[in-house]
Amino acid sequence: MIMIDADLVYPVLLFILATAVLWVYIHQISFFILAIFTAKRIMHRKVERLPETPGVSIVKPLMGVDPFLRENLISHFQLDYPKFEILFCVQDENDSAIDLVNSLRQDYPQVDAQLLIGGRPGIVNPMVDNMAPAYAAAKYDLVWISTSKIKVSTPMIWDMVEKSLDPNVALVHQSTFFADQPGFFGALEKVCFGCSISRNQLALNQLGVVCFVGMSYIIKKHMLDEIGGLEYYGKYLAEDFFISNTLHARGYRLVMSDFPCLQNIATTSFHAYLTRMVRWLRLRLRMLPLVAGFFEPITECITSGLMLAFALSYLFEFTFLHVLLAHFFIWISLDYILLCSVQNSKLPFGFPMFLLAWVVHEILVYVIFFKALLNPSLITWGRYSYRVFMGGLTTRLPLPAQSHRSHKLSGKPNHVGYVLDRPLKSSSPLNGTNNQMMTVRDWNQFVKAWHLRRIRKAKLLNSIHRKRSK
Repeated sequence: MIMIDADLVYPVLLFILATAVLWVYIHQISFFILAIFTAKRIMHRKVERLPETPGVSIVKPLMGVDPFLRENLISHFQLDYPKFEILFCVQDENDSAIDLVNSLRQDYPQVDAQLLIGGRPGIVNPMVDNMAPAYAAAKYDLVWISTSKIKVSTPMIWDMVEKSLDPNVALVHQSTFFADQPGFFGALEKVCFGCSISRNQLALNQLGVVCFVGMSYIIKKHMLDEIGGLEYYGKYLAEDFFISNTLHARGYRLVMSDFPCLQNIATTSFHAYLTRMVRWLRLRLRMLPLVAGFFEPITECITSGLMLAFALSYLFEFTFLHVLLAHFFIWISLDYILLCSVQNSKLPFGFPMFLLAWVVHEILVYVIFFKALLNPSLITWGRYSYRVFMGGLTTRLPLPAQSHRSHKLSGKPNHVGYVLDRPLKSSSPLNGTNNQMMTVRDWNQFVKAWHLRRIRKAKLLNSIHRKRSK
């Protein structure tokens, strides 16, 4: 048995820790190299037309209309592929997306497109609930799940179909990227998905590790039905995670397309960006707590830089600040090279905008992490909130209790500057009788407005009281 002098315990522990830090850092740099190689040498290849063209059923779940929805839907209608159908699905017969879908169906009568309304009882995941009727109605074995915010192109469908011809392949997915959008938030989203997320997705998939995000993927229907079908996974919010894990455990292959999927959405605020990222991180914390809660934070740029500076200053007596500056230079350079490689064309912004978005992204990583830790089991998605248990099982929480007070709310700005997306349904005779249910977002805005009114009223009363006392 090896005995260590008591005076050497602390130095030995520091030596082991510093060595482990170096190993983790080398691992991160190797991920950069592998991801850049994949983006430059494998992705965006020229796709050849196939002699065999199996049919594809495109399932497109929709909820509401955003500024880029029409552009996204048109990209599906304009696919140059001989045999496909589009199955649009909405939950509510009053959904504003219905008019847009019907208009496009008239504009493209040659495309086999259907609209399905409603869901299936007992499904917790709102998107799976939305897609279930369309999935059941799909007439082809290849089912392309393409969420509402995805813009597609003809090379994508040919590439994914080609890869799905392998009988051992159950699922072909796309890495996540972001479409060209003007302004700072467009740059922030592109840096987020084109740098840190692409680095891990591309490298892990090349190493054979399942790293799949279910924004856009083709799955073989008969193989999904073997493991329970789409509806079975509606008890999870992260149905894509459990579908991919189960298929992988069955011995099926999951392969990545050579073309990234393009999210085409309008991010107009830090709140919208943070809300989405916090929701995703909370899901990962419930399913992969060690990975999301420990390994992800220590492999972020700032954390890695501080750890590397400590390790090299301790092992080799390098200057802490010099190591940190060198680290940032290397990391920014590699991130920029990777982003340009994934983009495969000129970026819509210059290097100064990239640098600003990069710095903001690296700072927000820690804001997102600590915000997610505050209540990791609570996920808000759409009009509902959900409780996600460790392991992924999910239950939907009831909507907040409605106010019994009489408030006349409309879509017009009120005197404190808040606008409700839809009116409040109330039993009060002062309010409309056929209005829609208030959403969680509307409730939060209402509470804020009520609170501000009370503050202003109190200030006014204090002012009147002071004037009278004089």
